[in-house]
This record gives sequence, structure tokens and C-alpha cells, in this order.
Amino acid sequence: MISGKNEDEWLALLSHYDLGALQRVEAGGGTAAPKIWVQAERGRYLLRQRRPASSTPDVVRFDHGVIQALAAAGLPCVPPERTRSGETWVQQGDAAYELFRHVPDLERFRQGNLAQISSAAETLACFHCTTRDLQPPGAKPWPLEHEIGAMYRTLAETLPSLTGTPIMRAAATEMLASAGRLQQRIAETDVSLLPHVIVHGDYTPANVLFRGDAVGGIFDMDWVSRQVRLVDVGEALIFFAFRRASDIDPDRIASLVQAWEPDERGARAFLTAYQSIWPLEAAESQALPLYMWQTWLGVRIRAMRKVAPAQQLALLTTGALRSLRWLEQEAPLVIADLISQTAS
Repeated sequence: MISGKNEDEWLALLSHYDLGALQRVEAGGGTAAPKIWVQAERGRYLLRQRRPASSTPDVVRFDHGVIQALAAAGLPCVPPERTRSGETWVQQGDAAYELFRHVPDLERFRQGNLAQISSAAETLACFHCTTRDLQPPGAKPWPLEHEIGAMYRTLAETLPSLTGTPIMRAAATEMLASAGRLQQRIAETDVSLLPHVIVHGDYTPANVLFRGDAVGGIFDMDWVSRQVRLVDVGEALIFFAFRRASDIDPDRIASLVQAWEPDERGARAFLTAYQSIWPLEAAESQALPLYMWQTWLGVRIRAMRKVAPAQQLALLTTGALRSLRWLEQEAPLVIADLISQTAS
């Protein structure tokens, strides 16, 4: 078995592409979709299975249209390879499969590297400028699971069945109360007045790789959708600008969701670079901490489904509260001050 399928199943999917003679097939990494690496006569490729919810034709067309527009604008995105019949994916049952050419010599983000932080921010701003008025084919609703109301319900429904220590349960209860307060705060915000773009939706070191100090590749467009651009800005600030005990390993869920400490130097570098391309508006200065808050709750709540039930409460709560309290209590003043300092 390779990534949940036998080798013949993967080979049948690869037969839709003209890759020349196949030389080697091996399992891919990551914490979500099954994938394999393929070495063939014409190069090295990644074949990945999209989640069923992201595999309907309208959604795949939308995502691939975004990738192609970004690549055409000069951003480091890899368009999907075409099949022998000219399609950009293979449909098999309720799953779609897409093939991407490997980009060599890329490396992971090194936390604290201000040049990489700035490049990540500039690239994200260019991404948003490209997608601001983009109308891709197909259609793509934003997944409800990313909204704080859905997160609150998920945690409220799951919490009674979670097992762990009394300290963990108390932390989870505090996280639920925080989610309730955030739900009210976002409901009081006129989101329609905030700039909307097609966001990446998962702009983190798991999906952004570097060549030296510059972004060399943006990957995994499964979450692209037209949303408030702060969805991306808030997430990217947490994942690129702030400090963790260790660099993020995208193949380990515990590494992806590890606790962090705010780092004003990193945040200043990120915001300076982003705002040099497309400055944030005054209303966004007030709303950005809300989207950072939503990101951090979502990171932990959605990650629970990726581990066994006995591990879910620990994954949800370990190290979560310190960052959460900073976001709710201190971030509004800190972020507003940083945005005012870094406005071009």
C-alpha cells in the first residue's frame, strides 16, 4: 500500500498522463490528502488526491483557474499537468486527482529569518492584488468549518466526549468561552466594508517554500475562495512572524499547531513588506486581531480530527491559552500600533 492505495490504483491514475516510462513511485508526506511522488522519464511529479468536498468539477475548475491566473501573473505557483485528453485533473468516483511537476531546490521556512518573512508578505500581497478582481471559472463556497460559528458548535458538541485531565478540560472550557466572545465580535463587524480577494486560505510554512530568502513556491490551493483578505493576513502573521519552540514540520500535526510567542520584530517586517504593496485600511487595523484570533482557535479545533479521540483534548489545549489570551487582550493595541508604524 502507498498512501492508502495499492500501487496498481496509483498506476492506473498515472496512465492518464504522458510522462514517459515510470521509474519510481513512493509515498508523499503531509497530514491530509493521500499523495505520491513519481519519478518518470519526463521528470519528477506529485500526484495528489483532493478531499471529496473539494473534488466537484466546479470547485476543481475554480481552484485550477486561480492557480493558472497566479502563474500567468508571475507568482511562483505550479499549474496542474494536463491529461492526455487535455483535462487538468482525473475524476475517480467522488475524488479528483491532480498532478504537479516538482520544483527542485526549495527549502522550508526558517523562523526568525526576516528576509523570508518579508518575502512571504510581499508575495501574499501580490497574490491578493492578482485575485482582487479575478473571476475564475466554476464556483467555490467558503467551507463553513473555517467560520467561528461553526468552530464554536464543533467544540461545544465535542467537548463532553473528550477525555483528559481536569486542567485540559478547564482549558477547553476557556477556549469555548473565547470562541463565543469572538463570534459576537465578528458579528458586530461590518465585514462587507473590508476588502475582499480570493484568499489562499492556508498560507503557512506548510504550503510556502523558499529558494534562499525569497518565496520559491506556493502550493495547495484547496482552500482558495473569495473572502476578506484578513483571513490570509492574520494567518500568515501567526505562522511566519511569530516564534515557536521549533521550526514547523508540515508532516507532523503537533508541529503545525504548536504554541507560539508574539514577536514584534517579525510582525513589523511582515506588515512593512505587505503594506509596501497594498496598505491595509483603517477598518482592517481594528479587524485584523479578530482574524488572527479566529485562525488560532481554528488551528486547534480543526486539528482534532487528525488524531485519535484519546489525543484530541491534549492537542486542542496544550500551550493554547497563553497565545489565545494575548490575541484577545493585547493584540488589538499591538497590531494597531504596528500597522500605523508600517504604513507606507
